[in-house]
Amino acid sequence: IKLINIFPPPGVIAATLPGFGKENWEHAKQFANLSAFGVMISDDASGRVRKTMGIPLVTYQMKPEDKAKLVKGLVLLAELYFEAGAKRVYLPFHKMPYLDNVDDLKKIIPEDMPGKWIESGSQHPLGTCRMGKDPKTSVVNEFGECHRIENLFLADGSAIPTSVAVNPQITVMALATKVADYLKERVGKLKGLARAAS
Repeated sequence: IKLINIFPPPGVIAATLPGFGKENWEHAKQFANLSAFGVMISDDASGRVRKTMGIPLVTYQMKPEDKAKLVKGLVLLAELYFEAGAKRVYLPFHKMPYLDNVDDLKKIIPEDMPGKWIESGSQHPLGTCRMGKDPKTSVVNEFGECHRIENLFLADGSAIPTSVAVNPQITVMALATKVADYLKERVGKLKGLARAAS
């Protein structure tokens, strides 16, 4: 569980606050007094991308262990905010969008809360074209080349097979460098073969 400082622009914040119309506006008017933090977990669940009627369909089901970690982190954040003097803490829970005191935290029972009731998202999706040796469980090989399409290479986060639990920027750059080095070596060999053949 990582607690991360975030602060989206007013329009994004307003969209995450409870209510619609006038009710939402009453919450949004407090923008100057808001602070925002997020909870980042390394999830154990896997999503899936498949074709349905020719259209890509992405599915993801949060595992109970992931939900428990997420709720634990959010409760910890709420406790910290109340300890710091917050009068209200907004939570990404569909059935409990905000709390007005620390005692309300006792009402949060992770087992009674379906994962779909927790507003969550991913800023760094990975693994939709996993790297691996087995074409049945991966899209590209260890050099980033597609198993089924020769000379098609991937060098982005989609090839990373699992969550790296941190911002993947450095990992993606390292992967891209590895793929580029392999391509450079491969092109060099092809040029050498072409010269030898002529």
